[in-house]
Amino acid sequence: MSGRTPPSGLPRSFRGIWEALKAADEKAASRQALARDLGVATHTLQRILVSGDVPSFAKGTNNRIRRAWARTLARLARQLGHDPREWVEAAGIRWEPDIEAAVNAALLGIERRPAARSATTTAVRGTRTRGHAGAVRLAVVRGSPLATALRLHGMSFLERYARRLVNSLEPGSAIESAVVSEEEAVADLLGPSPSYDMAAGVIATVSRRAAAASFHVIPGWRGHIEAVALRIEGSTAPFPGWRDVTPGSATRVAALDEAARQYLIAQRGFAAESLAVICCDAGAELSGAVARMLERSRSEAIVLVGLEWSCRSARETLAAIDRFALKDVAGNPRPSYPLSIAVSARANSWAGWLDRARDEEMFECAVEDAAHLYADAAAEIELGGRAGWVAAFKPEHFALATPAFQAAYCARLVGLLAEDLRPVVEPRLSSLSPVDRADRIGAIASTLVPGEWREALDAARARLPAMHAIEAPSSAGASRFCRSCSVSLFDEHNRGVSDRYCRYCADDEGQLKPREEVRRLLAGWIAHWQGGVDEKESYERADSLMSAMPAWSRN
Repeated sequence: MSGRTPPSGLPRSFRGIWEALKAADEKAASRQALARDLGVATHTLQRILVSGDVPSFAKGTNNRIRRAWARTLARLARQLGHDPREWVEAAGIRWEPDIEAAVNAALLGIERRPAARSATTTAVRGTRTRGHAGAVRLAVVRGSPLATALRLHGMSFLERYARRLVNSLEPGSAIESAVVSEEEAVADLLGPSPSYDMAAGVIATVSRRAAAASFHVIPGWRGHIEAVALRIEGSTAPFPGWRDVTPGSATRVAALDEAARQYLIAQRGFAAESLAVICCDAGAELSGAVARMLERSRSEAIVLVGLEWSCRSARETLAAIDRFALKDVAGNPRPSYPLSIAVSARANSWAGWLDRARDEEMFECAVEDAAHLYADAAAEIELGGRAGWVAAFKPEHFALATPAFQAAYCARLVGLLAEDLRPVVEPRLSSLSPVDRADRIGAIASTLVPGEWREALDAARARLPAMHAIEAPSSAGASRFCRSCSVSLFDEHNRGVSDRYCRYCADDEGQLKPREEVRRLLAGWIAHWQGGVDEKESYERADSLMSAMPAWSRN
């Protein structure tokens, strides 16, 4: 939705940069193609050309973000024939030794990038044997809550995360995804002819990391090992504890997944050939296997060990069977393994680039968007009926979680909870005073925030009373999404003066723009976003979108 004039939120210091990018954008086949040619993410171009959501360095920004934007602006300037230092200083970034070093490294990368990217692309595409030509094949591992589709994104956290990384490397890449079991994904990637380029959501155990595949750690999320004890209903035998999870104990032990199997063999001393492995995906198979283990066991109780989501699935399945009594194993040490993206052995040269895309794109240039993705996952797991976890499923503190990330995560989280808790989870919340309401929301948010981020959470909680004053019942007409084009009004760069429409669809007084003007903006946005769409089709798609929007459904 870029227009003929710079976005209203774009700092004046970026106006010359906007004009140069706008001229290049008008000549490019698509914005994805332009991003690919310039060596930056499409999202970065969107922030400058469309939303104006770029830092105002005159107001002060942390050093990490300053360096990231200096690198990006230097690359853009060099590719478009401008002086990198002029662009960096024009944006308000002072030319200091650390900035000069970052810019020099970025410009050196431009000289090396074509050959390196060519080798990377060749390595990755060499494994794309079953997808459409040129498409990246992505396996999303089912089972964990992060594999569940998020309302705000239409896809799971794992898929959204992986897509962002891929598009940071090859903007506009076609990506084909499939949801598979972890065993299927790992076996495929380690096989002689992989059909997937990567798998998101794989537990990076030591034995897997020692194999030929490469693993890219997804920061903040880990799979914790837990255990469930079962005994025959009516039995007086004591429930076993972790002290009984040893090879010499009379208690039978079974693993629910590969991560638990490795832990039991490597850390608890079980022999691989004697360790039973039960798949918890199929309820009948699980209950049958448990029944057979109890029948053969010398004791009346057994222990099932697995990742927290495997144990939860097992509890739900077995709790419905009257013959079993269940209890979480006491004294759980909660060992854990990192959650990761596994890369095919034949695409190992891509692994290092994934780390750079994560560090330099997601958690520097687009740190706020990354924080929102993490917060959306934590909030929706809490609110979406998946609250049966033993402990709240939340990210852990990690090195890339800078103060800027923490602030954006906490602000987004409390905003989502404030919006959804009132009508869905706690209807009585609306009857509380703004301060009491803020305290209640803050208490729930605190279960979803690492202790190291407490200062950022306190700052977000402090804004809640004012937020609720705006969102009181008197503003019942307010909308969470633009009623004209559906963009989220939670994102500050989308909001204008209207509480129903985004700043693109409403004028400066908050009134909805004429239909044809909005239609033209939507068609232009679709043409740039989707690439290869001609004018006729872009307008047809805009009409289809508008017909489903409340503002236009009867007009």
